[in-house]
Amino acid sequence: MECQKCKKVLSKKGAHFMCQGSCQGTFHRSCVKGLAADMKAGKNRIYCNNCEDEGSDEEEVEEEVQDLEKILKDIQKKKLHEAEQQSLKQNLEIVGVEYIPGENLREIVTKIGDEIGVKSNDIEWVKRNKQSKKENKPSPIMVGFKPSGIESREEWLVNRRKLIELNSSVFTGGSATNKVYINEDLTKATKTLLWNAKRQLKGIYKYIWVTNGKILAKKKDGDNTTWIRSEIELGQLSK
Repeated sequence: MECQKCKKVLSKKGAHFMCQGSCQGTFHRSCVKGLAADMKAGKNRIYCNNCEDEGSDEEEVEEEVQDLEKILKDIQKKKLHEAEQQSLKQNLEIVGVEYIPGENLREIVTKIGDEIGVKSNDIEWVKRNKQSKKENKPSPIMVGFKPSGIESREEWLVNRRKLIELNSSVFTGGSATNKVYINEDLTKATKTLLWNAKRQLKGIYKYIWVTNGKILAKKKDGDNTTWIRSEIELGQLSK
């Protein structure tokens, strides 16, 4: 058997280099440029000098495939999150209202509506979320509107700023004076993305807010609005 490089006969007892590239050749170790340095550095080399480019091309293709898989996975995630968020489009979240044993949630929500000048006729259901053991603040009150009550829900969101001078005691008669807020009902994924956006884009974007379940951001007045749909997009904005 001869060396693929120098064409000289290979010793049967000597240690040789066998390329795992397309050539599948066997070489004197001294005929493979850079092999001695790689071995000294503890690197496991598998290609001869001619097949190195081939190996680089394969690695490049593999990296491209991995990048495409990441992009596809991100697109699928975004579609799933958007579908989940869309399913909550008829709901609102009211936070800060003190829990009172035996409370009448429908009555409390109606009082809130009266105070901000909106009707409660289109509300289909009201419930309070389970209290978290990790938090001392009252759990949110969730409000679901009828399919025909989307416009009414929007009126609640438009008028929610009128709550700024009011607190929980106005609606419950209790002792707590928590501020009361009305928010869109967001999925856990959207809430996490919103929190991360506010943290990572602080000092970079002047405005970060939610409209119709979409996380929006604007660097300064007059700039275009950016829709943040995933952690990947957020990472690109924070650079």
